[in-house]
Amino acid sequence: MASCLNCGHQADDRFCPRCGQKQTPHRVSIWLLLRELASETFELDGRVPRTLIPFLLRPGALTREYSAGRRARYSSPFRLFLGATLLWVVAGYVGKDNVSLFDERDKVALVETAPGPEGSGEDGEDGEDDGEDEDLDRLGARAELRDSVLLSGFADRLTRFNALSEQEKQRRFTTAALETLPRVALCLLPVFALLLKLLHLRRGFFYVEHLVFALHVHAFAFVILSLMLLVPALASPLALTLPLYLLLALRGAYQRRWWTTILRFLVLGVFYSALLLLVTIVVSLLTSILS
Repeated sequence: MASCLNCGHQADDRFCPRCGQKQTPHRVSIWLLLRELASETFELDGRVPRTLIPFLLRPGALTREYSAGRRARYSSPFRLFLGATLLWVVAGYVGKDNVSLFDERDKVALVETAPGPEGSGEDGEDGEDDGEDEDLDRLGARAELRDSVLLSGFADRLTRFNALSEQEKQRRFTTAALETLPRVALCLLPVFALLLKLLHLRRGFFYVEHLVFALHVHAFAFVILSLMLLVPALASPLALTLPLYLLLALRGAYQRRWWTTILRFLVLGVFYSALLLLVTIVVSLLTSILS
């Protein structure tokens, strides 16, 4: 009878009865290592279809099951969210040609047409800079010098951005927004859950339950955004599924009447969409200027 390589217990089955480790050879292949990694990361077992079907077709059902304590049969919300995020990363790489802003000719044209930094004279200015550095050192104003350099660099990039055509500005901003939106949504997950908590103060839900709902909804949003990136022709109809899914998920998870569900959907949609849009615009604008 073979011994378990993990705990040394006598084990004649596929799994050790003491520690539960699968009885595999001491030397494993790369393929086996990758399979174990995929299995531990994505839980490639019966939980996958049991999770995906309600996740896609019964909005809010997974959150309700989680709150009811029926969790072992489904993939965890964090792993589902992780899988959707990885799908977005893959879609961003595969579908990058669909949202690429500049090809090499665009970049060359941008470099050639962009104005250089102001005051590029050589004679005299180096001496002035040296004198200014010495004065700043004496005054202990190196922080101001650093800030001025940063502002000068930003002003230079802003000048180059303003030199672009309106079409190229729009394309650059759109590309930055597509790349920024999921990251901003990830950062705003706790805010989304907090808004849900405020909208259901008298229902007895814990904050973590709202966070689970937020993970499920954002995971679905990442899936849809990935499909929009891969199939731009279907972007408009796919975008319509996002508010519909949120409405149905609120109804399915919290089991409220339709009119109260719609009211909460509108309040949540207005506040969160405004915040998400504002942060995305600011970050995307800065990204498009600094890129």
